[in-house]
Amino acid sequence: MNARIYLALARRWWWTVVSAMIAASVTGFLAVQTVPPTYEAETRMLVGPVNAELDTLRASALLVETYAELVHNDEALTTVIDEFGLQTTLADLRDDVRAVANPTTRLLTIEVAHTDPTIAAQLATALGDDLIDALGPAVSPAGSLRLIDAAQPPIEPVAPNVPLLTGLSAAGGLAAALVLALLVERFSNTVNSRFELTELSGAPFLGSVLLRGRFRPTAADPLVVDAQPGSEASLSARLLTGKVGLASPERPSVILIVGSEHGDGVGELAANMAAIWGRSLGQTVLLDA
Repeated sequence: MNARIYLALARRWWWTVVSAMIAASVTGFLAVQTVPPTYEAETRMLVGPVNAELDTLRASALLVETYAELVHNDEALTTVIDEFGLQTTLADLRDDVRAVANPTTRLLTIEVAHTDPTIAAQLATALGDDLIDALGPAVSPAGSLRLIDAAQPPIEPVAPNVPLLTGLSAAGGLAAALVLALLVERFSNTVNSRFELTELSGAPFLGSVLLRGRFRPTAADPLVVDAQPGSEASLSARLLTGKVGLASPERPSVILIVGSEHGDGVGELAANMAAIWGRSLGQTVLLDA
């Protein structure tokens, strides 16, 4: 298909595509509103002393990842569940807690996600405090923990991402509409534009005539070219007749006009064209087969 056919398809289906995108985005937006927001609070701690010998700093760097694993152990999580009376399981809480170890900076970050921002901050703080208590006062300098940033109740939720999910919903609506349009066009046997007609027939498109817009033939005035010579239907019929006459290098002596279905008005068109030819070329014979 050439660019004109694609343009015709776009004109014919743009409203479907736009409607599908709007409907999908609105549906996605409303669906996201039913999801409780999730807040994430974090507390950061330094493993080891600020200034120390190289061996001590290396030992501290190795302990960061060990401490990160301790944050997720069953005892630490169970203690937090009991302390705050959380209505959750051990597995669910483990999914909501993340410990990030950075051996280079020796920083241990404890992140906790919860639907309540205050509880998220309290849980992050409690996990950090429990880890410090578990190490005890006899821990070596390399394994000491120091609070760097205390957890604060977050203001903005981290999920759901409303703009992203709404955009993805709109993209899904766009894709569905495009697939629908392509399937309908692929299996449809209807010619919807002059560009498609030209592409399928391989013949030039000369024009179109709508004879029965506001005109109703009667026994006294059967032809629109006689009854309404200045109307759009009459002018388009005259223009088409002229183009047919000029379409061939030689003046045609026989013109075959064929309709595609019953009641398509091809006989009325032929009669009007015959009347036009009769006035300009002389005697014209119209055969209705």
